[in-house]
This record gives sequence, structure tokens and C-alpha cells, in this order.
Amino acid sequence: MRILAILIYLLVVLIRLNIVKAPYLDENTKSLIFIFMTLLVPTFIIRPIFNKSTKNLVPLNYKELEASVALPKGTKMYTKASLLIKGMYVKGNRSKSSIVIHPELIEKVPIDELRFLIYHEVCHIKNNDITKNQLFRALSYGVLPILLVFISGFIEFTSMNLFIAYIVLAVIIYLSGILLYFLRIRHRELTCDSYASYHTSRETGIRSLLTLKKLGVLKDTKLVLFASHPNLDKRIQNLENS
Repeated sequence: MRILAILIYLLVVLIRLNIVKAPYLDENTKSLIFIFMTLLVPTFIIRPIFNKSTKNLVPLNYKELEASVALPKGTKMYTKASLLIKGMYVKGNRSKSSIVIHPELIEKVPIDELRFLIYHEVCHIKNNDITKNQLFRALSYGVLPILLVFISGFIEFTSMNLFIAYIVLAVIIYLSGILLYFLRIRHRELTCDSYASYHTSRETGIRSLLTLKKLGVLKDTKLVLFASHPNLDKRIQNLENS
């Protein structure tokens, strides 16, 4: 996907420099498309390079835990102390991935609860959620506004009221796209909770979430619509119903 992103970005640059002709696009539209595509560079070109790196990661040394979970092929477990991320997360992609665990979790979370958390991350790997997340983020934050700008070039704004109406409509569509993106990734978390409970138990899952809450890893937010994870009550309810 990174190669495809580079090729598309090069095409946009060539169009912006008028090396590749696009007569149906005016200069303002070309500039806006170039700006939006440039904003996607960190997501599709730069971030994947660092996302696969295992530098500064310490291989997990917890034989009992390692023997009790079935990891996908190409997946390894590591530990890393971080001030920013105190929980557990996945790096890489479906074919080659790393599950990174904060040392505090290993010290303070019981092994059965750690197993639940690991299977939660395994679900993300099997569902290829990292790549899908990058794609949907690009569609909502970058591609959607490009389409709105492109469509505006075919509309003849005969009055200021019509122009303002289109701007309002475009903002509503753009915000709706972002809200749908966050809705999808919250649903993804519930799916992985259910997957992890299937391989452990719903009781273990609930205890795991409560432990993370106690350790300050899980924090509820009032801005639920723009949250990447559902609030604790929603996740517990999902486990109780799974």
C-alpha cells in the first residue's frame, strides 16, 4: 500500500506542476488536492516505516504467558516502557506484526487477564485492522474533502447563497465521514473484545477492563463520538451480551 500511496502522490505532484495535464481541474482545485494529499503523506508513507520497526523493543520473557496463547504466524511479543502508551498495542501488519506490552502490565495484571488483552490484539492482527484503519482514515480525512473540492468545480455558483449552502453541505458531509470513521473503529474494539472473551471468558474480559481502568490505562471521555475506544460501560455491556 505504501508503494501505491507514493505513486499516487507523485501523480498529484506532477499534476500540480502541470507536467501531467488535467484540463478539467483549475489551478485552485489542483492546489487544494495537493494540500490534502500532502496531509496524507505521514499516514501512508512515513508512518508505515516506523510502524514495522522493532528497534528499542525488548523481547518478552514470560514463558508461561507465551506458552498459553496462540499467536498468528509472523507475530512476536515485546515489552517497552513508554510515557505515552501505558497499555498494549500492535505494530506492523497481518503478515509480520509485533504485540507490544508495557512492563507495568506484566507486573500488575494477572496472567489470565493478560491473555485476554493479548487475544484482543491478535484479533486486530487477524482482521488486518492496522491497514484498514489507515485506509479509512485517509478516506475520511483526505479523499472525502478532495472529492468535495472536485465536485465544486462542476457547480456554477450563481449566487452567494448557493455558495454558502454548498460550503455548509460540504462541512456536514466531511464531519459525517469523520464520525463514521470513529464509529467503525469503536465497533472494531468491541469485536476484538468479543474475540478475546471467546478464547478466555467474558468474566476474565470484564476483570481485565476493570484492571486497566484502575491502572489508568482506560479513561472514559465525554467526547464519545470522536473517541477511538468505547467507554468502559459499553465494553462491559458488550462482553456481558457476547
